[in-house]
Amino acid sequence: MSSPLVAESVTRRFGGLVALQQVSLRLNPGEIVGLIGPNGAGKSTLLNVVAGVMKPTHGRVKLGDTDLTGKPPHVVAAAGLVRTFQAVNLFGRLSALDNVMLGSHLRFRAGFLRSLLPLNSNRRQEREIRDRALAILEECGLREQAPAEAQALSLGHQRLLSLAIALAAEPKMLLLDEPLAGLARGDQEEVLNVIRGLVGKGLGVLLVEHNMRAVMSACGRIVVLNQGRTIAEGSPAQVASDQRVREVYLGTKREKAASP
Repeated sequence: MSSPLVAESVTRRFGGLVALQQVSLRLNPGEIVGLIGPNGAGKSTLLNVVAGVMKPTHGRVKLGDTDLTGKPPHVVAAAGLVRTFQAVNLFGRLSALDNVMLGSHLRFRAGFLRSLLPLNSNRRQEREIRDRALAILEECGLREQAPAEAQALSLGHQRLLSLAIALAAEPKMLLLDEPLAGLARGDQEEVLNVIRGLVGKGLGVLLVEHNMRAVMSACGRIVVLNQGRTIAEGSPAQVASDQRVREVYLGTKREKAASP
């Protein structure tokens, strides 16, 4: 079993603005933790710090005994923390299979340039990568779409393809940035079912998502941020009944309703 992901007392300042203040978070293998909060709460900043896009002003990020604090994104990804983005970034003219195979090359021990040489060992490894990419597509419910161009897929299938590409990098933990945004209800359930299946195999998932119905149904534990601070953490039932959380979300709704 892989080790937990731990963010310890993370603070991030932008000049005089404190975007995160002493935020701690733990993600264990085999669980989905939801990270929620109103716009500007600090969710994206925390995700960027964990993924290595930003350095924390104070605090640490660790995966097991490995300190990843301030390490660049490619080092963080190589350690096993892989992030997906709300905006789908695919090679549109390539097939779904080719997109996943390119993701696999991030872990290709021979290196991408060496893989272009006409060596028997490279051909054998390329076949192994292709077989594994097909297995990942199967796991994500996209086996039949393997030969289709990525740009021809529906938005729901494109989100699943982004997930498949992330899995090709052999992550220990997945950081998902609003994977359900803009999807129809049926597509949301399809993506959530794939995520649940991955967690059932021991993968840890940090889910940043505005869809409260999905968060409450999929996550075993939820962390709530507001104005850069943790205001609640617990089970969906505990978070839903927390008065501070209710005030934050009710206040947000009232402010939107009052806007011209």
